[in-house]
Amino acid sequence: MHVAMIVSTPMPPEEGIGYYTYNLSKELQERGHRITIVTRGGLKGMSATHDGLEIKKVPYIPAYPFHVDLHGIFLRRRLRQLGPDIVHTHTPLTPPVDIDIPVVSTIHTSVVEDANQTDSIRPGALAHRFLTRVTSRRTIAAQAESATELATVAHSVKEELATHFGLSGIHVVGNGVNISEFDGVSDTNERFGLFVGRLSYRKGIADLLNAWEQLPDEQRIPLKIVGKGPLREQLEDQLSGTGLSGDVSFLGHLPRADLVRLYQQATLFIVPSHYEGLPTVLLEAMAARTPVISTAVSGALDVIDDGENGILVPARAPEEMSEAVLRLLRDPEARKRLAARGRETVEREYTWDAVADRYLDLYETSMNA
Repeated sequence: MHVAMIVSTPMPPEEGIGYYTYNLSKELQERGHRITIVTRGGLKGMSATHDGLEIKKVPYIPAYPFHVDLHGIFLRRRLRQLGPDIVHTHTPLTPPVDIDIPVVSTIHTSVVEDANQTDSIRPGALAHRFLTRVTSRRTIAAQAESATELATVAHSVKEELATHFGLSGIHVVGNGVNISEFDGVSDTNERFGLFVGRLSYRKGIADLLNAWEQLPDEQRIPLKIVGKGPLREQLEDQLSGTGLSGDVSFLGHLPRADLVRLYQQATLFIVPSHYEGLPTVLLEAMAARTPVISTAVSGALDVIDDGENGILVPARAPEEMSEAVLRLLRDPEARKRLAARGRETVEREYTWDAVADRYLDLYETSMNA
């Protein structure tokens, strides 16, 4: 089967949806299917390969708010040239596909909730929120109309799509990790907390810093923050007014091997988000046998059974997050138990093998419709 994967994010991947598309593509390719990833390029577009995957970067003109429509013209032309058996789009901000073959669309986020979490104080945030809402409503509605089958990553996103767009019949396929990547142990005597993700408002990193500041001095361990994004300068400014400057380090974007090593070495992993779909980093930390603390939002509710395979705390509640961190720091047996059960959860439900099985079933249903 020849599958054309359509995505709007960079390839090779740098963020969540890109990694999702890449890992699913690798799993399907290893099963003998031909995969072509189609994404945005420059004005001319280009062809490339990454880890054996065929990548087509079609022309993209950032002429807001018409960028998605213009990109769609070039995208549909390229799809006719490729002649795939099925098209699999990964929304948001991918153009609708008007083509006479089956189309499966994974809607990773409603975008409406993403826009609602934008920091309205930051210059340009209100305009960004408005344009995002308008563009997402139009593109998601068009995607839903053109798709043979719809999927998403978490039950919370399914509910948002029903509420905001009136969509039904959506399959929840989840997210996945490569379990074998996190096998083995990377020993260290260092104790530290770990955050991995984009440095943006809805990730709740400011709450995490507040929580860390509330830890008793004698109990506080270093906090390592991995990722890049628009809030780095603001977060560093927040640190300058506290006593945390020696305890918190911003590591930027790391090579994959270095990131896996940090997952394995971390004392605990924190997801402080105000909103998520189903974050890959949460599953990766659990796969690495690192105990996790997450805000009780969105996809985390699908994965974490509070107190059994992780800890859930309310969003925007630094004091409760700090209390949860302190409890785990004081209880190594609890950390060990949560780590083991977290790994079991991922092995049982959130491998790319399991996710690929669900998609292949959807492809078959779509092609027989």
